[in-house]
Amino acid sequence: MRKSFGAKPLCYPQPVFILAAYDENGVPNAMNAAWGGISEDKEIAMCISAGHKTTKDILARRAFTVSMADAQHMAACDYVGLVSGNKEPDKFAKAGFHAEKSAFVDAPLIAELPIALECKLVSYDAESCRLVGEIVNVSVDERVLDADGLRLRAGLEAKPFLVKPNRDELEELTGEPLRTLDDIARAARGLLERGVGIAAVSLGAAGALIADAHDVYCAPRLGIPRLHPVGAGERDRVPWIGRREPEEKPRSRRRRREAIQQGTGQRIPVRRRTALRGQHAIRRAVADRHGRQFGHKRRSH
Repeated sequence: MRKSFGAKPLCYPQPVFILAAYDENGVPNAMNAAWGGISEDKEIAMCISAGHKTTKDILARRAFTVSMADAQHMAACDYVGLVSGNKEPDKFAKAGFHAEKSAFVDAPLIAELPIALECKLVSYDAESCRLVGEIVNVSVDERVLDADGLRLRAGLEAKPFLVKPNRDELEELTGEPLRTLDDIARAARGLLERGVGIAAVSLGAAGALIADAHDVYCAPRLGIPRLHPVGAGERDRVPWIGRREPEEKPRSRRRRREAIQQGTGQRIPVRRRTALRGQHAIRRAVADRHGRQFGHKRRSH
């Protein structure tokens, strides 16, 4: 059953854009823009009225930046959308933003927002309010990129939704050797205590361990031939086939399956020599028992 809403400007989800430009005195200004998106390979189109102070600054400087608002700076991004630069000339600073001059265009980068498009003005139509910019460069703060060491530590300060270090990176971060799954699970929970939403630790040949606010999960590696390690982290996207609890592990394959059927939630160590058909049987057993948790229903064949 579908419900019709008529012709509406509904295209979600999409980011909240923060446009920034310098005024005639070199003072940075910013505004919140809800309507916009990529219009060509290297062009972005925004819908902003001519009365905005930021619009006037963009037309004068013929350059601007488009940053992506994030949850950490929601109040500041909301402020520059509620307060007009025509009435508050220093609203950029009052929002708590700091400007860094772009190396590519005559416009400011907002230091607090990690992703920005640096653009040159292509055209503006006051009647349709359509502003088009050429994307000259995309600037991304290193703290939101793949990082280790000091960059990983700096990234954790932003309390990201998800981090995916490997075992070595997690050892460097904690300063402790992580020899067992219990050690890794404890370290992953430590990341959650620092504000991380989900901690996914890749373990190479041992699979992966994922921790969130509800539980700790362990996914053994798949029994497929190893060709090259590049991109191997993408296998973490496959459904987890077992849940790890700090209980005694069943020793035999038969006891492992019995544990799953009884709902103990034991980790399932799939060995390389295990037949693929056997892995499917284990997955089906887990799906039957934990289907609600993963949101799946077993289909009959």
